[in-house]
Amino acid sequence: MDNKEYEIEAIVLEIKNHQDNDAILKVLSENGIISLYAKGIQKPSSKNKLNLPILGVSNLEIIKSKFFNKINTLKRATLLANFPFNTTLQVIYNTTLMFLKKINNQQISHFLNKYKIFLKNVETNPNQTFSYLLLALLEVFGFKPNFEHCVECNNKENIVDFEFYKGGFLCKEHSQATKNIEFLKAIYWLNKDFYLFVKNFDENISIQINSMIIEVLNSII
Repeated sequence: MDNKEYEIEAIVLEIKNHQDNDAILKVLSENGIISLYAKGIQKPSSKNKLNLPILGVSNLEIIKSKFFNKINTLKRATLLANFPFNTTLQVIYNTTLMFLKKINNQQISHFLNKYKIFLKNVETNPNQTFSYLLLALLEVFGFKPNFEHCVECNNKENIVDFEFYKGGFLCKEHSQATKNIEFLKAIYWLNKDFYLFVKNFDENISIQINSMIIEVLNSII
């Protein structure tokens, strides 16, 4: 591969028909959302089309445009991981796609690694895995809660509450509310170790966490 070509891994967000059998491909790479020209992708015989499922992760071989103001061209796509074809995951699919399309950050390679973990586990543990992705999205959009101590006084003792809109954990001196101890443990381990979170906490807590994070994401995007 010469310097006119390069490879990236990216999440497929959109394939928009263009002219006869071509399309404009929109993907999320570690450098943010980019568009690529995909020749012949609408042909029934196109191998690239099969390797570009929406929300899948694909390795893309790309040909650089000769012109500065023109988009680059997709040469070859290889599917690395796909979002499961499961109707029970439709809400997670739709919500994930909506938030990914709103990302305008660059240098998000750490998020792409977490996204691969999400794809690997979402069918077996849907709500817990969705919690993991939503928390990663919070960080992508610049919101990093405190999971170590009270956000008001740095106290690690007597933690009784967690509020995303206040920035994280709160001790009894700084919150009149009291969250269930299992919820507080769950939110801590969600940030600390995804696999221990899945092992030790059920989907009901995840559903509560997901609702809270989605509310925050909708308010900051």
